[in-house]
Amino acid sequence: MRTIKTIPESHIAGREREIKRLLSYLGEGDCCSVVGMSNVGKSELLCAAYQFAVRPQDFPESKGAYMLVYIDLNLMLEMTEQGFYEIIIRSLLTEMQNHRDDVGLRERISQSYESIVNPKSEFLISHAFNQALTTFVQEWTPGVVLFFDEFDHPFATIEGRVFLNLRALRDRYGHRMLYVTATCRRLHEIRGGRDAGEYCELFTHQTVYLPPLKEPHARVLIDDFIQDEHIPFDAQEIELILSHADGHPALLESACYVMSRMKSEEKSISLSPRFRQERLQERLDSDQAIHFECAKLWLDLSPNERKTMLACVALNETPDPEIMTSLEQLYLVRETSDGTRPFCSLFQSFVRRRRFDQRAESRGIRIDVEAGSVQVDGVLVPPLTELEYRLLLLLYGHLDQICDKYSIVEAVWGVEYIDEVDDARIEKLVSRLRQKVEPNPSQPSYLLTVRGRGYRLVSQ
Repeated sequence: MRTIKTIPESHIAGREREIKRLLSYLGEGDCCSVVGMSNVGKSELLCAAYQFAVRPQDFPESKGAYMLVYIDLNLMLEMTEQGFYEIIIRSLLTEMQNHRDDVGLRERISQSYESIVNPKSEFLISHAFNQALTTFVQEWTPGVVLFFDEFDHPFATIEGRVFLNLRALRDRYGHRMLYVTATCRRLHEIRGGRDAGEYCELFTHQTVYLPPLKEPHARVLIDDFIQDEHIPFDAQEIELILSHADGHPALLESACYVMSRMKSEEKSISLSPRFRQERLQERLDSDQAIHFECAKLWLDLSPNERKTMLACVALNETPDPEIMTSLEQLYLVRETSDGTRPFCSLFQSFVRRRRFDQRAESRGIRIDVEAGSVQVDGVLVPPLTELEYRLLLLLYGHLDQICDKYSIVEAVWGVEYIDEVDDARIEKLVSRLRQKVEPNPSQPSYLLTVRGRGYRLVSQ
């Protein structure tokens, strides 16, 4: 059984150029680094390259097919030197199961694996790892390609001598020992120092930057969603999804789920196109999965990059041109008719909310969407229930604006409850939320009632 899942052709569409570049580097006997924002499709690219790089002619430097080993570092048993070496050799042994004529070699590798898992001393862990790879490369003459997926955290955390050791193995065996890494940042930005630096040198001129999908291929993902979920979208709905998520696969999927839930709730309701678009925007702004994806993108940025990103959504600020070039290289910003902006509407809305949070004074209500926590005047409030949190997210997304009772029911309970949730039930929910967020619930200063129209959350 292989260590890697099969990627459908529809998921590879649009990545042919990047796959070809990656394979060309390997074919020349070079290591290669794949860099792209969170959940943009790096794992799929590695799996696709793995699937395609199975022919000897793909590797002209060798006289046969490399052993291709996909290593999902999320499956490490522990974030240590031993855990890193263990998953590499475990993945190698699993891959060797597909080559029945090398039983003897696999048994010798298995002996080294046991020494890694149950070492007599810590010194023997590294020795057993080197012995396993040395034994393999000496007998499998074409060599081995190690595909390191989810490499960011291990590279930043594990002791530097581990990567110096990988560099030494590469220097010893040349093109017979190849590495492919997938990270959200360039390797030298994740970690410095001599040991890690020497490993980074292997990838200096062989980096594949992974962009969001282009529109035709983003449409393929939406079509796949429609087929899988059996919820048809019309042309206008597909355009709305594309306009918000651009070509980011995870954001596209989240936006599709938001649209599908909204369609399911609207079966018995007729709404104007403009009102439907407003409702979709509200649902996207308050969707937890979308907040989570955007938060991961945000947390991957350095402090200076965040500052530059915030300047992109400001009216009178000039972003740092050097950092802007780096963000463009990572496809996190793009040129629009209004200037350089975050790469898609959903992330742009997220950045704008972060800007408001940073510009606001300590007084007021703030939601930390990454942690799911709420602060009032700098003080953490008690945990909110799901309904309370949904209501606060809706109001927070429309600061200083009135939210009518229809939009509250839709965002908190769902449109199918429009006729079931009465004013008293809304008022009770508002009252419970006030008990947690208002310094004096009997005299609210943040969550205000606008008689006859709805409720408003004020910024200060």
